Amino acid sequence: MSEHSHSNYKKLFGLYSAIASSTSVGNEPLYPLYFYNLIGSFFKNSIITFGITNKDLRINPVWIQTSRSGKGQLNKVQKKLADDIGMSCVIVTDITSDASLLGTIDTTAHDFNTKHGLTPENPTKTEKGKTYEFKDPIIKGDLGNYDIVIIDEGKLLVQVQSEKILTTLQPALDYPGLVRKKMAFDEPIEYECKASIIVTTIEFDEMDKKLIDQGFFMRTIPIIRKLTVEQIRSMKMRLLDCFNTKTQTDSKKYRKVFSDIMSQYDRERETVLKLSEEGITELKKQTKFYLDNIVKTKSGNELNMALSFVQTIQDLFLKIGGLVCLLDNRLEITGEDIKFAKDEGHRLARSVVNGLNVQSSSEDREKERVVRKIVLNYKKNENLPTTTELTQSIQNRLGVGSNKALKIIHTFRDNKILIQKKGNLNEKLWDID
Repeated sequence: MSEHSHSNYKKLFGLYSAIASSTSVGNEPLYPLYFYNLIGSFFKNSIITFGITNKDLRINPVWIQTSRSGKGQLNKVQKKLADDIGMSCVIVTDITSDASLLGTIDTTAHDFNTKHGLTPENPTKTEKGKTYEFKDPIIKGDLGNYDIVIIDEGKLLVQVQSEKILTTLQPALDYPGLVRKKMAFDEPIEYECKASIIVTTIEFDEMDKKLIDQGFFMRTIPIIRKLTVEQIRSMKMRLLDCFNTKTQTDSKKYRKVFSDIMSQYDRERETVLKLSEEGITELKKQTKFYLDNIVKTKSGNELNMALSFVQTIQDLFLKIGGLVCLLDNRLEITGEDIKFAKDEGHRLARSVVNGLNVQSSSEDREKERVVRKIVLNYKKNENLPTTTELTQSIQNRLGVGSNKALKIIHTFRDNKILIQKKGNLNEKLWDID
């Protein structure tokens, strides 16, 4: 029997999944990430010791997916559950100005302070028998007022024109989080930030390399899901079950149980977690696995980009380990916790490494269109292509080398676009989803 059962984590995640599936169907791969975001934000005062600095437990999803496919519904689930367990959460739909997100300066207070020579260092002054007190001119944005900030329809945030906002968000997502924005006035907007964020947006043709290299994305868990027509069709049909009265009744019951369990934890308590020697060894093992896999399977810009996200994956496993540890009321993250975190987070980690690339999604779609057409042509003759046949066809159609063609086949296999089957003499045949 294992030393730690992680039963509290399993029970809470089971409840979260049941609640989420009553509203946002077909998005099960995102349930864990949203769950980590909620629990990590709940334990806002908990840290993991790391060298001369520390790491908090915030996990910040960036979810890029087809429009009207349940992203907004899962955001609403997150807000309801946050409200249930005493957290503050806001869903933001307009970020054309950074004032609401980051904050601004109260010009009246600024002018008052200037007029009377008041500063934070000299907050009071008496003139002609009347005492004046410093007025804080900083109006905090949502990042200073909420535990979770959900940026719905966040396409603008992940495009080039928002690079300035993203640069400001980088230190806000570090530990300790800090929002600092220069203004036209002498004093900048500056305040501590413990908020976590969720960004959801529709898929668009391309994500500029400059933005992907930008430090904001390394501090998030970016997930890109390109849904097939069949997946969308399945979602729409399953969505009708959400009208079922029993589904709604069960969801309310699960929310109550979830809230009752979370009420046993003190979210205001300042907790310091440490990683055990066995935990360090296991985290090194998992890091090496991803490094070796990336070096073996990627090249060029894709290799450089994937390597930059290794720290993101390492932090994901570490923070999941910290969360299961806190839910077990323990203060040491063990090797067993890291193994459990890897099992829970592996699918997300793989999505991070494989999902973001500097090629446009339109180019990826062209590859998929070509591969599907090749397989369909074989199926018209009641055949399926072998690996050699499919590789040669891809080379001819796309003008790539054999290694690149094989990589396309393996990527499409991993992404469930291609299905591997056995032919005569155990040769590999390829079908489409």
